[in-house]
Amino acid sequence: MHPETLRQSSRLIRSGEVWLGQEVIQHLIKGIVTGKQNTSDPSVISDPRLADLTARELEITERVATGESNKLIAYELGITERTVKAHMSNIFQKTDVKDRLQLALLVNNQGR
Repeated sequence: MHPETLRQSSRLIRSGEVWLGQEVIQHLIKGIVTGKQNTSDPSVISDPRLADLTARELEITERVATGESNKLIAYELGITERTVKAHMSNIFQKTDVKDRLQLALLVNNQGR
C-alpha cells in the first residue's frame, strides 16, 4: 500500500469513516454484477441520473459497473488513464454519486 494511501485511510478510520481499498471495491462490484438478477440490456438507460451522460461517459460507466479499473478502461478505449479520470469526475457530478461502488449500484439497479 502506498504510504499516502495508508495515511489517508488511517485518518478516515480514526474519524469514524469507512475505508475500502480498490481491490475490495472491485470485488464488491463484480459480486454485484454476478448476482444481478436484472437481465435487461445494460445499455438501456432507465435512471434519469444517467440521461445526461455523453456516449463516452455511458461507455465508461458501463465498464465501471462491470468492475473494470481506470487503467483497463483506458487501454480498451485507447485513451489515457487521466482522460478516464476526467470522465469519471464528470460522471460522478452528473449522477450525484461519490464513488465507483455507488455508480455500479446505480447502473446495476436499473429497472428493478
